[in-house]
Amino acid sequence: MICVQMTLPPTACRRNPRLFDGRYISLTRWNDGTLRPNLKPMRVDRQFSVDDYSIRVMGELRRALKGLVER
Repeated sequence: MICVQMTLPPTACRRNPRLFDGRYISLTRWNDGTLRPNLKPMRVDRQFSVDDYSIRVMGELRRALKGLVER
């Protein structure tokens, strides 16, 4: 009898899989099952507007959560 032991490469099972990857945020699921939104680095230049940025972040978060909850 031949016994073969296979091991998975470290990247086969991601520890915190990314469920959503947008322009402003990403959403990951942690080992305990919680969803964690992560803000990506902001690009602040002359045209940067706090109001526009916050509305766009809110829109992405809404789309990410809506896609998960409605599945």
